[in-house]
Amino acid sequence: FGEVSLVTGKDGLLYAQLREDKGRFGKPLPIEKHLEEQGITVEQIELAMQMDAIRTQLESMITTLKTIEGRVTEVIQGQHNDRIGLFYSGLSLYAESRRISNDSLRTLTQANALKALSDANSQVIQEIRTNIEYLVTEQYNGSKDITKEIDERLSSINKCYDVVYRSSFLKATIYYERGEIEAMLACLDEYGRFIQKLIIPYVGILSELDKNEKFIEKGTWGAMAKTLSICSEMREKISTSGELLLTMKGE
Repeated sequence: FGEVSLVTGKDGLLYAQLREDKGRFGKPLPIEKHLEEQGITVEQIELAMQMDAIRTQLESMITTLKTIEGRVTEVIQGQHNDRIGLFYSGLSLYAESRRISNDSLRTLTQANALKALSDANSQVIQEIRTNIEYLVTEQYNGSKDITKEIDERLSSINKCYDVVYRSSFLKATIYYERGEIEAMLACLDEYGRFIQKLIIPYVGILSELDKNEKFIEKGTWGAMAKTLSICSEMREKISTSGELLLTMKGE
């Protein structure tokens, strides 16, 4: 067994460094020609470097979102409004694209999936904005059943949030599979802006109004807010990633 460090040099070329007996890495060796002989492109290696850099953040994000999903008061399934229908349209198109062998048709199908997901995303974000404004300005005070009105608005925000994160990460997945890392990060940045503008400023009041929440930081709304820092960490890791460590058997 041995360890090889793959690094991108200042000249933009890819180099390999072998770990020596004392634990130090040796002189960088140019390997692009050897990669070509093995049928491996530099782009594939760079993609591996980038994904290795954000693996921890992705795992943390997935864990956080699963926790939030488990606390959502109503499940999306069974809801048939147009916004959720758009999301499922994008999801279906993406599933179909994975079974298409023709490259052009697969690309077109994925483009249509991205459009449906983007449309669903923008529409549910608007619905979240409307519901938050309703709660923050206490428009529920004119209702006959204030508690019921508040619960319905919070439930709507939860369901819409579910669409936002699902569509955002499905778009990111499509771009990742196409090797479009910057586009993938753009999806995460968009999700981050949504959290920053529509969730973080209102975590306190949403937690206060939510009868299911006892703690702000550990509750659903606090968990949503924390996903912003994970997105920022992924962006930072990608921008600074330039090294990948591999453990190899044999030569």
